[in-house]
Amino acid sequence: MPRNGSGSYSLVSGQPVVTGTVISSSVHNALAADIAAELTNSLDKDGQTVVTGNIDFNGLALILDPTGNTKIQAGTDNILVITINNAADFELRANILRALLGSVIQTNTINETTSGSGVTIEGVLVKDSGVNGTLGATTPAAVAGTTLGITGAFTAGTAAWAVGTNQLVKGTDGNFGIGVTPSATSGGVSLELGTSGLHTYLASFPTLTTLAQNYYFNGSADIYTATGVASRYYQLNGEHVWQAVASGTGGNSIGTWGAEMRLDTAGVLSVPQAYTSAVRQRLISWTIMKKALGLLFYETVLATLSQALQTQAHIQKSAI
Repeated sequence: MPRNGSGSYSLVSGQPVVTGTVISSSVHNALAADIAAELTNSLDKDGQTVVTGNIDFNGLALILDPTGNTKIQAGTDNILVITINNAADFELRANILRALLGSVIQTNTINETTSGSGVTIEGVLVKDSGVNGTLGATTPAAVAGTTLGITGAFTAGTAAWAVGTNQLVKGTDGNFGIGVTPSATSGGVSLELGTSGLHTYLASFPTLTTLAQNYYFNGSADIYTATGVASRYYQLNGEHVWQAVASGTGGNSIGTWGAEMRLDTAGVLSVPQAYTSAVRQRLISWTIMKKALGLLFYETVLATLSQALQTQAHIQKSAI
């Protein structure tokens, strides 16, 4: 009788025999045939037999080397671990081949599965000939060494990244900073420059281009970048506008910008009324001063001339 499907073997009918049992060739031949069939179904250790069905290891290891320290085992459901020299080096999960701590995957070529779809590489350490850096990490490490060459387009996605310590920083919103992490400008793209104090800010919006200090637009309000005064120059619909505002606290909203100076498309320059009044007052004061200086000069000339005439008359009288 063959095994019962669970690996258990049962003796054929008439076995085992007991004392006094009559010898029967049919019983003996049935046992011999059954043993032969089961030996044939067994797996030979010298590799003679070809496996014809699945073998269930039930989470136990398949040992592959003479010393027993290299094996394949699925001790946890749906996870296959490859152990080499008693160290778990690689792990296979659904759609994932993972090199465990201290292990390395070496290859000369990585090809895409579908033409034109590309290959996604996440969290890969690039290291060769003195060049190293991390690509695909949430905050990539700075690339150090000599040269990192890129042939073709470089696509960084929406993740933030930096070159050096704030030397060049890209924010998740696509804005850039040189020497500083860029402020969260909304509605346009911007370039922010600075290391400390009041930063310079260049931004472009659909209908507006602005150059500013200590200010940025967050999508709903103008915001002080740091504590201090703020100023801006912008171009809108062909006009040029200059504005400033009193000192405020970094991160707070800018209330109302101060009076502006505007150059319109007709070339007319308009300035704040307070400035105009001050200029007018200075002009009036200067006119009065000129008149006063002119009168003083006139009186001085008359006095000098009078004295000269008196002196001349005195000389003539003395000569007589």
